[in-house]
Amino acid sequence: MTEALHVFRVRKHALQTGGQLAIRPGLIVVIQGVGITYTERKRLESGEACFIMKSGERFIVKEGHCLLYQLEVELTPFLVYRQPTNELVECLERMRGCPNTMTGSLRQHRYLYQLLEQLSERRHEQTFEEVTSQWLKELGKSRTVSDLASELNMSLPTFSRQFKKHYDQSPKELIHQLRMQRAKEWMIAHPDWTIAEIAERVSINDEFYFSRLFKKREGLSPSQYRKRLFPRVGIWSQALLQDHLLALGIQPVIAPSFPTQYRSNGVPDYLSELEGTQLYDASATILPEWFETSNLDLVLRTPIRGESPPMLTSCPVIDISKQTCWKDYLYAVATATDTLERTTDIINEVETLETIVKQQFEFNRNVTWAVIWIRDSEIRLYGRTGHTMLDFLFSEIGLQPVEGLPHTVYMTISLETLQQLDPDGLFILWSQPADVERIRGTRVWQTLRAVRSERIFYPDSVDWDPWGPLGRMHMLRQLHTYISDSNCFVCP
Repeated sequence: MTEALHVFRVRKHALQTGGQLAIRPGLIVVIQGVGITYTERKRLESGEACFIMKSGERFIVKEGHCLLYQLEVELTPFLVYRQPTNELVECLERMRGCPNTMTGSLRQHRYLYQLLEQLSERRHEQTFEEVTSQWLKELGKSRTVSDLASELNMSLPTFSRQFKKHYDQSPKELIHQLRMQRAKEWMIAHPDWTIAEIAERVSINDEFYFSRLFKKREGLSPSQYRKRLFPRVGIWSQALLQDHLLALGIQPVIAPSFPTQYRSNGVPDYLSELEGTQLYDASATILPEWFETSNLDLVLRTPIRGESPPMLTSCPVIDISKQTCWKDYLYAVATATDTLERTTDIINEVETLETIVKQQFEFNRNVTWAVIWIRDSEIRLYGRTGHTMLDFLFSEIGLQPVEGLPHTVYMTISLETLQQLDPDGLFILWSQPADVERIRGTRVWQTLRAVRSERIFYPDSVDWDPWGPLGRMHMLRQLHTYISDSNCFVCP
């Protein structure tokens, strides 16, 4: 455990059923409700805690209102057990109240040790967690499900029901999922390992059985999956160029992510094929050694904050300048990876979807529109250009922007400013449900023309990023479904 003399962050979150929270490495403690960690499928109920080791993890609320605390501090994990919530809250609130001083830091670390000591206290009813978590960590290497049930003095059906309640999957389903995830990580990290070696490392001694399991879950064989990893490409960028690479049939070895922005492992959900790719936090400093030690054939690099990037010596680098269109990025990536012949089919598929969506907007082009992002502490009003989403709506679709939009990409406004603009229609994009609900009940919101006429566009757009072909198709499909199901977007 790192004991830096500074006050670490203790965040308190209140979420509703279905709510999701991006979590930084550290410790989370659930006080009320039930949720599950996305990557490891760890179920947490009130009084339970979990160490988060990877950036990009997220917590999903399964049942009821959920209250949890998030400690952003570096810790060495150990087995933790359910505790009385009143005792946990008392210690956590003391931690939150420590001032940002030397004395406050020392006091906060003292409370942290008290919390960790409390969580380490073992209770008989929690033996289930200890047995199953160790079994999952070992990928079922030494014990069968029947062995686990016997250790806990349970019948096999009782154990299976308890396991599914706790992890949201059956023992067989979860262990297979974890084995295939680990196998993909090793295929990417160790290109010299054989399929048989990888199978053995995930506790499957039969190479052919492993291949059947892999193909059943992934839709392609291990050898076919490995073909997607060549050439071995790394992405040094704050742009999700992995979107373009995946569309071209190549999975990167290392790629950027934004854990605080996206609900999944730091990338949009539609990039789920990145499982196994090493993801780094692109909002922080990008380190050359990540690429030097990844046995890469090629690095694709874009400008970052105007800085001059350091040289790489172990692999060639192709610098891609900033582009204004997703197609230009696609052509640049395809040229670098010698896959230009695939671009025509990709562009045709995207443009077909765009034509369908444009037709759906036909009867809404003669009214005025504005695009806003409702955040936890502000409302952003967007202009008519400068962002691919704005270009799509106002230029490609042809919607009429309301008078008074900013000349910049966006500006922070109040509800009263939005009331003065008073557009006929309103797009609420990238916004979390809790933030939207917070302003929906206000008097000013109810007076807006778009609200009174029920011309509100509010899809689940948190992961919309149409800068790449996969993201653009994901957005267009969701637009098509939303408009088809929404009365305010059809001809009156």
